Amino acid sequence: MPAKKPLKAVVEEHQQHVEQLYTETSAQVKDVLSETQEKIEAEAKELNQTLQTQLAYLKDDVLQRVDIIKSQLNNSQGDLTELSDVVKKEFGTLVEDLSKVGREIKDDLTQITSKHKETLTDVLKRSKEQAIEAWNKVREN
Repeated sequence: MPAKKPLKAVVEEHQQHVEQLYTETSAQVKDVLSETQEKIEAEAKELNQTLQTQLAYLKDDVLQRVDIIKSQLNNSQGDLTELSDVVKKEFGTLVEDLSKVGREIKDDLTQITSKHKETLTDVLKRSKEQAIEAWNKVREN
């Protein structure tokens, strides 16, 4: 019949095991959170670049429209009504374009936020499951 370990030794052994599992699980969670943070930063940079590109296109478009208005002004200096209609039309189009860009930005941010919320939820769920599994192993011993 094997000799029984003293209760204090068994408790210390389990405590050490729990601490080791806690350390390992914490390290895994930190790694996953670090990876998630890197992904978020990369997507934020990509979104920023996309926004910069869209703004550059928008700026170019506005400058082209201003040039069109200038050319029409030179060709129709006497007809202020026509000029007013052209300016109203161009500004209306510009407002529509800005609204479209705003909606696209909002959609992009919503997708990124949702994606990373899911990732963090999965990380926390896995960490919890690993901690419970480790705890159960310690309890079994």
